[in-house]
Amino acid sequence: MEEVSKPYRDSMITATGIILGFLLNFETTWAKSETPLNDAGSFFLFFFLLIGTINLIIVLYRMLKVHQGEERGNNYYARTLLLFIVGICIMFMGVFIDMFSNFMDD
Repeated sequence: MEEVSKPYRDSMITATGIILGFLLNFETTWAKSETPLNDAGSFFLFFFLLIGTINLIIVLYRMLKVHQGEERGNNYYARTLLLFIVGICIMFMGVFIDMFSNFMDD
């Protein structure tokens, strides 16, 4: 493993872990509460949260996997960063849909 990538890996692992913690806490609260969305809306929101969670778990796995070969290092981390950004965007879309539906319900 290149020494240059260590700070990058450490910060990505920390960020992914913190965001996953908040996401899992939100999902637990969301699953226990009543939602103003109908069944189709709830499945739509569940899809966003599930895909975002799976994506971030894949990112965490990829960042914790140390052996990927020197020649693949930059491409590997670039793809992992893309997965990280996509996972966060999908997750935020689900959270914002729930926030908006709760706001419009009141």
